[in-house]
Amino acid sequence: MSSIYSFFQNLPVYLKTYPWFMNLALWFIFGLCMGSFGNVLIYRIPRKKSVIWQRSFCPKCKRNIPFYHNIPILSYLWLKGKCRFCGSSISIQYPLVELSAGFLFLLTFLLWGVSITTVKMSFFYFFLLIIALIDYQRFLIPISLSFWGMVLGVVFSLFIPEQISPGQSLWGILISVGTLYIFSDFFYLITGKIGLGSGDISLAGMVGAYLGWKNSLLTLFIASCSALLFVGLYLGIKIISRKPINYQYSWRDGPPRWKKLPLGVFISIGALMLTVLEKFIPDFQF
Repeated sequence: MSSIYSFFQNLPVYLKTYPWFMNLALWFIFGLCMGSFGNVLIYRIPRKKSVIWQRSFCPKCKRNIPFYHNIPILSYLWLKGKCRFCGSSISIQYPLVELSAGFLFLLTFLLWGVSITTVKMSFFYFFLLIIALIDYQRFLIPISLSFWGMVLGVVFSLFIPEQISPGQSLWGILISVGTLYIFSDFFYLITGKIGLGSGDISLAGMVGAYLGWKNSLLTLFIASCSALLFVGLYLGIKIISRKPINYQYSWRDGPPRWKKLPLGVFISIGALMLTVLEKFIPDFQF
């Protein structure tokens, strides 16, 4: 264990011997590759398919995809957005997710440079991206993703305790989960309806593991305000345009289904906003 700890502590020193732009390019490429893996998670986890033991395949013809057709961005351009075997269109989601992950990794490198913090925040943003997209598409947050995100957050606190100590990370999980759990029970007592899913609560725990309980609660506050603002803007536009308000729309059809908002999207955006603002405005915290 001590040798692993020593390796990660000294890794930034080794990497700093290489040119800055080389580290930047390599981290961006790594982000693209993680985005490719993220597409696997987005497709398979909600369908309860293995993300490890099954090769990549075309959703239409079910043919296995060779590795040279799985190169992030390049394969999509080379194949012109179509499966080589059956000719069916490849969703634009695949290159967009790869690029999104690549740019998020690029952002962390520009903000934190060659450091373990860059690795920590890159994985944090990766989990937020994948969870937000699954929630956006399916109104579902896989607890397995949030759980492994929590575990990784606690592990990172062992390597850089000067930011978030292991104790703060664990307290972040407990207080964040407890706060949303109490709110969910209170909402149910008042309305008789389930206001928050277990996925939302587990995502809050993951945010707490990375950011600590104070910033996690601030993230939840930002997320709640963002969700209310979004709903208010939509209702305002409908009232001004004198169009009927349809409360049964789904996100995929345009306006949201008001009875079931994907809160995970707003939590993810709130966590991203908070960490970036905190980098530029050190006093932006409790």
